[in-house]
Amino acid sequence: MDKRLIFWGATCFVVLYFVAVFAAEFIGFAHPVCWVLAPALGALLGALPYRWLSLRWHRFGLGTVLSAVFGLLMMAMGEVDLTRLAVIVGCGVLSDLVRLGVKKEAVTYPLLVLGNIAEIIYLWTRKAWYLQGSAILVGKK
Repeated sequence: MDKRLIFWGATCFVVLYFVAVFAAEFIGFAHPVCWVLAPALGALLGALPYRWLSLRWHRFGLGTVLSAVFGLLMMAMGEVDLTRLAVIVGCGVLSDLVRLGVKKEAVTYPLLVLGNIAEIIYLWTRKAWYLQGSAILVGKK
């Protein structure tokens, strides 16, 4: 099989994974309550690209690359800081470590998805931040 085809196919599915998870995170703009539902929806939408990639990528690095791409693009957009980026990438590395030992995507994918929760972890750790964001959204109506 052509190596370029594998590279471009994998690249497309990495981008598709980011788009799926980001689209789910984007529903937070509809209403602040949707921020809580975003990781679950992102996990559902990102499962197919992850499955496609996991069938073709058998070595260490799949979760790390997916989480790093997601985290770095979210950081470039100003959505996450270094602490949350470390949590996102750390969950990707953890999913890769477990994947090497267990070799079952049913166990490793949920670990990868835990990193997506880092995007909204401030909902639980910084109440004032959440209320300020909610007040801004409500005030614009």
